[in-house]
Amino acid sequence: MAVQGPHDKEPTVEIPLELFRKYQEARRNREDWASWEKHYADQIQALMGNAPAATVDGKKVLSWRPSEKWSEVGIKREYPEIAQHFEITREVTTFDVKAFVAQHPDLAEPFRSRSFRMVEGD
Repeated sequence: MAVQGPHDKEPTVEIPLELFRKYQEARRNREDWASWEKHYADQIQALMGNAPAATVDGKKVLSWRPSEKWSEVGIKREYPEIAQHFEITREVTTFDVKAFVAQHPDLAEPFRSRSFRMVEGD
């Protein structure tokens, strides 16, 4: 006997099989294309080296410029002794969403996030 899951009794809506199959195919294609995109981007970036832009037939088509973002994790991992001198303490005010939801569930409900994803099969 299967163990009951927390969502087993939730309302459902039937969708056309063909639409679902097209969605599955699009997801597979997206994953395949994303891996190819990364593969080609890695090759292009290796060719570019430190150059901030690349051309095709003399026309600028890509840029790979440094930004003003830094990997704090990388710096702290590589230089922990130096990095510790740049740590600061701040007082931060945060919104306690769990307390708000507990006291005002009706007000909070329209702001609940949803997650659209494939259900892993039985």
